[in-house]
Amino acid sequence: VEDVIDYVIRCLSRSSLKGRGILILTGPTRYDLDPVRYISNKASGRLGYWLAKEAFHRGCRVKVIYGPGTVSFPRHISVTKVYTVEDMLDATLREIESGLYEVVIFSAAILDFKPVRCEAEKVRSGRSWSIRLTPTIKVIDEISRRYPEMKIVGFKLEYGVSREVLMERAREELERTGAIMIVANDLTEIRGEYHKAYIIDQGGIIRIVDGTKTELAQAIFDILEEKIIGV
Repeated sequence: VEDVIDYVIRCLSRSSLKGRGILILTGPTRYDLDPVRYISNKASGRLGYWLAKEAFHRGCRVKVIYGPGTVSFPRHISVTKVYTVEDMLDATLREIESGLYEVVIFSAAILDFKPVRCEAEKVRSGRSWSIRLTPTIKVIDEISRRYPEMKIVGFKLEYGVSREVLMERAREELERTGAIMIVANDLTEIRGEYHKAYIIDQGGIIRIVDGTKTELAQAIFDILEEKIIGV
């Protein structure tokens, strides 16, 4: 029934985004520490799920690159599964090089650090274990550098900061990446399906979404329609 509803909404859509290619990066990334343990984060990919549904509803050609999260996407949405940051970058580059996409949405929780090494055998419990971390590559920076014409939707996640600090860091991200908008949020304001966010564009306009992940996905695509209509 849900599949039928998705297709009916898609067929009835009058969105200006119909037929346009949307690439969505979502979910966490992960690195193994030994054969049984890994380092990751708490992302599930739930927002990416609603972004993909919204893109499909508006008639877009949508593709999802998905880290090891906990969401099952509808069968009519194409998904490539990845594991590490390097996997996500490689998959993103392959898709962009196909020439099928004009918007990339960076909703993935891409790790900023990774272990220097992965132990070949399980580390035995009951003793100390020091793990050295090193920075990972910035996927959004690589894409913006290699494809400056690509329309990018970036995300900036902070934890327990003031609104002023959150806005300042989002603007820095906007300037550095050349994104058409940055979705800024604080983890303390995200609970289950509730997802408060601040959307900032190059014109300095701030839109506050105080609702569900579904409503946030709709707001992002409403702004995308405004940004690329007639392009």
